[in-house]
Amino acid sequence: MGNTVQPGQLLLNCADVEYFQVEVDVPARLRPGLREGMVVTAELDLHNRRMPVRVAQIFPVADSQRHTVKVKFDLPQGVSAPGITVQPGQLLLNCADVEYFQVEVDVPARLRPGLREGMVVTAELDLHNRRMPVRVAQIFPVADSQRHTVKVKFDLPQGVSAPGMYVKVLILDTSDSGAVARANPVIPRSAIRYNGSLPGVYVLRDSGEPQLRLIRIGEDQSGGFVTALSDLVASERVLANPGPLV
Repeated sequence: MGNTVQPGQLLLNCADVEYFQVEVDVPARLRPGLREGMVVTAELDLHNRRMPVRVAQIFPVADSQRHTVKVKFDLPQGVSAPGITVQPGQLLLNCADVEYFQVEVDVPARLRPGLREGMVVTAELDLHNRRMPVRVAQIFPVADSQRHTVKVKFDLPQGVSAPGMYVKVLILDTSDSGAVARANPVIPRSAIRYNGSLPGVYVLRDSGEPQLRLIRIGEDQSGGFVTALSDLVASERVLANPGPLV
């Protein structure tokens, strides 16, 4: 009371501090993957806390110099405050379209001739070993000379997967080595024990002692059997149902 002010001097700046927004310059190439109302993930600089944010507004005109589009996101209540600072280059927002998922697989180079973009193969989701069709979306033109693999992207069906799930893609080996592979041994599924997500079996040595060996498994066969794709030969013996004390 009693303080003097000048004409036009700002006395009060009102803001709704219950709801906050963040304005992000999104690279123009990511614009097709955003739509107003969709929810993406953001990371707050407070303990790197992650939270869902909603796309509130997408500006219609892109910045022709920076090739970016301004997008406003609604932040959840009670998780942010005005004036939180960020450093140059700090990740503010991680955008992803969670309606359509893809899986990227390093496919052995010998299997590349049997794939073409648009074809449908079978994949197995780690959720109850559920099988589903997947479509070849993209085949990278250059192979990895060290690992002898080719990167291939597959489109997953809607509504059957979530980020972070493990997917195994089944690809038919049409090469000469594949003909030999198709003669791989068949073992009881009860013989398989998992070390994390890696399957293995107990192979009997010449001394009769069991030794755990990690293998790759293929398609299920009738009668509770499964094909062993690698690290096991037909002449070896495995425990059909090893107990917990093996």
